[in-house]
Amino acid sequence: MSMTVIYILLGIGAIAALMLIQRRRTSTAMGALVQEGFIKDQCWDSNVSLVTEKGSGRFAVVWPGTFKLFHASQITGVTIDEQEMEANRHRYKVVVSIDDPECPSIGLTTNTRKDRAEQWAAGIDQWRRQYAESH
Repeated sequence: MSMTVIYILLGIGAIAALMLIQRRRTSTAMGALVQEGFIKDQCWDSNVSLVTEKGSGRFAVVWPGTFKLFHASQITGVTIDEQEMEANRHRYKVVVSIDDPECPSIGLTTNTRKDRAEQWAAGIDQWRRQYAESH
């Protein structure tokens, strides 16, 4: 086997190990959130997760290893960010703006899935309107 192939395999192995570690850290943070009494309802998963609480206007942003709680009334906007990667290929991200100095916004990537970005943005905004107006 040539050294180039060995380096490629080592690189792929390292990336897979990092992905596994991040998934476990996110799982641990989600478990801690549920252990605090948070009852998961809807969830939009990406590099971070936005999780709503059943029957309340609270939601959590879950990163690998930690989470932060917010209320629907703190969402100031939900937009779709489109970036051109190359000719006729775009990357989409749902940007949720939050009225919080420590976390002014989060981005939920959907990669090349414009339909998923539109669906997520509509779902998050619909949930926000339902609970923000009653607060």
